[in-house]
Amino acid sequence: MPQYETAFIAAVGQVLSFEGGLSNDPDDPGGLTKYGISQRSYPTLDIRNLTQEQAIEIYYRDWWRKHNLGIIPDPKIAAKCFSLAVNMGPKPAFKLLQSAINATLPKSMAIAVDGVIGPKTLSRIRFSTPELLLALYKLAAVEHYAALNKPKYLKGWIRRAIA
Repeated sequence: MPQYETAFIAAVGQVLSFEGGLSNDPDDPGGLTKYGISQRSYPTLDIRNLTQEQAIEIYYRDWWRKHNLGIIPDPKIAAKCFSLAVNMGPKPAFKLLQSAINATLPKSMAIAVDGVIGPKTLSRIRFSTPELLLALYKLAAVEHYAALNKPKYLKGWIRRAIA
């Protein structure tokens, strides 16, 4: 297995604790899913035979590294961002993070809420108080999930948001 940074190991452990094994929920638009990796997102992948190690490699390559999550200075914020991105999609998760960042800073330091973790977002995270930012991010995630009006998933989503 490749060497992963400590923050990723902790974050992927949390994601896997929520994602579980093989599922094919007819109400889940991802279709056949294992370890949170969906057939819809990876149509050429043999989801049924996906190993946990392969899922971790995918998460590292296509999520953690691709979206600059390892550059986020606070590992708890990075882990929450990763978990929410896996569950709700990167763009909504990153927009919620950016909105939470803006809520912690003076208006003159506001960043665009564009759903991309780029240099501006990363620089503004450094100006935010980590505990406050994480609390606001969790609250925003709960509000997002509640607004989806999907009672079947709400309890699990809220548990994930506040973990």
